[in-house]
Amino acid sequence: MIFYTCAKLQLITKMKTLSELAKKHKTDKYTHKYLGKNYLDFYSDWMSKKRFEVTKFLEIGVRGGASLRMWKDFFPNAFIYGIDIDPTCKSHEEDRVKIFIGSQNNKEFLEQVMQEVGEVDMILDDGSHIVKHMIFSFNVLFNSVKKEGLYIIEDLRTTYEECQNQHDVRNIWPGMKYNDPEENLKNRRNDFNLFIQKHFENLDKGVKTPLESVHYYPSTVIFKKSNYE
Repeated sequence: MIFYTCAKLQLITKMKTLSELAKKHKTDKYTHKYLGKNYLDFYSDWMSKKRFEVTKFLEIGVRGGASLRMWKDFFPNAFIYGIDIDPTCKSHEEDRVKIFIGSQNNKEFLEQVMQEVGEVDMILDDGSHIVKHMIFSFNVLFNSVKKEGLYIIEDLRTTYEECQNQHDVRNIWPGMKYNDPEENLKNRRNDFNLFIQKHFENLDKGVKTPLESVHYYPSTVIFKKSNYE
């Protein structure tokens, strides 16, 4: 349980909420709603109580930099890191915001990033939305999440063939043109189902892994890191 001093409680009440900051910075994390709620409604329950404790936050997918600026405001003691394959995203760096350019599907690149950054409190994947990329990034990066930290994957609606495979993502999504032109970017939901099922199976059988729990929300999944030694 976390206890705050009266001064800190007063500070918290004066600070803007995650939704208010999303409006301020115009991130689509606020505008995309499912069953009457947006991503930030889910995230607030997890993040608000750790607002002052978070020191490193990493988001895959920078685009216009809006969400990185939102996280910077929301976590006042944190350094915010971004990963994007589009080299133009480097322009969104500022105080307490650093951006790495490379593919979330490149093991050497991801390992180099984490070697520089070290352990992080939270990782959020809002990158390519390609199933094999999501799984690959998780498998490489989850060990770099601190104990009891979070790993979030967004926009799971895109993992379904009928949503994703009806168009060429290289022509629809900015930045996707930088992916390997020979790489098949078609999504296969079954691959994601098998990935999730393996984690469920380990939890059901009590297998000791770095994962403590999995929490599913509309179009979003949150993995919580265990505190096992």
